[in-house]
Amino acid sequence: RYDVRGQGSYVAVREGLLRLHGAGAKVVALAVINPDTAGELGAVVEEFLSLPLVRAHITPNLRAVWDETAISALKSGLLEAMAVWGKQFRSGKAFVLEPFTTKILSHLQGAMPCARRCQLAAHEIMVAPSGRLYPCGEMVGDDEDGCHVIGDVWTGVDEARLLGLRVQKDRVETLCADCAIRARCSSSCGCKHE
Repeated sequence: RYDVRGQGSYVAVREGLLRLHGAGAKVVALAVINPDTAGELGAVVEEFLSLPLVRAHITPNLRAVWDETAISALKSGLLEAMAVWGKQFRSGKAFVLEPFTTKILSHLQGAMPCARRCQLAAHEIMVAPSGRLYPCGEMVGDDEDGCHVIGDVWTGVDEARLLGLRVQKDRVETLCADCAIRARCSSSCGCKHE
């Protein structure tokens, strides 16, 4: 991602993650996959494994245009990511990498683990390169629309805005109540449902 000056944020983000870890924070990373980076997921997972993370997430940019070439690259990238993660797992070093870990647990348990359900900023807050805070990685997007912003690194969290988003999120219990695969769904995101 580019910062507010239009420069890549990789070095600053990596340094920030290391500083957070050094200060005792439990660091979680999120990588957003774009069509032009989808084939590089093996390298992304290798980078995750080189950092002091408690877990990491990879998720596609659902706002991007995914043509057949990009989807093919995504498939090969996911296979590479799985190979890197699987090698780490088989070596006895378990590392939570979503969506892989939760999908395996869902298959083994026949339902999504309750702890994975959306809790909006209860355990983590997302920091965009701009310094704005979000209660969920899915809400960051291009960091242009302020409707999901709950504050920034300079002034902290706006509790009233966070409460409003939590009320909106809880609509999922009504909207999805009749769904036949509700227990297997990895999204309890009322914010995504219109």
